[in-house]
Amino acid sequence: IFFWIIAIIYICLNYSKINISNHFIKIALFISAVLLILPPLPAFAIYFCLIHSFHHIRRIIPTLLDFMERKKAIFLMIFFSVFSWIGCGIAFYYLSNLNTYPDTILKVTFVGLAALTFPHMILVDGIFRSKFKI
Repeated sequence: IFFWIIAIIYICLNYSKINISNHFIKIALFISAVLLILPPLPAFAIYFCLIHSFHHIRRIIPTLLDFMERKKAIFLMIFFSVFSWIGCGIAFYYLSNLNTYPDTILKVTFVGLAALTFPHMILVDGIFRSKFKI
């Protein structure tokens, strides 16, 4: 935490010299405040849902709409989201019989993220980014 705070202070004091946008500074300060105030799981959820997902979707959607109808893109997003939530619910149900509630939430969250991250990285970084230059 000490080095994180020092890095944020350095960036704030020297952002004009290191050519970082004001928008980046606001995001970095927001993330820092969230990480300092909240426990790890809610802090990660806020970062992931509000920052990572927003920027990722904002970059991917225009490219999807270049070769796919809007209704089909929305249907696929809803389908894969619902499918993921169902998988999460099944995993939660089975793990809740073996663990306490907080342990189950942590395991489902991080094992689920690991299971989704690998195919996501292959799709986005391996195929999508190189093919469509995003």
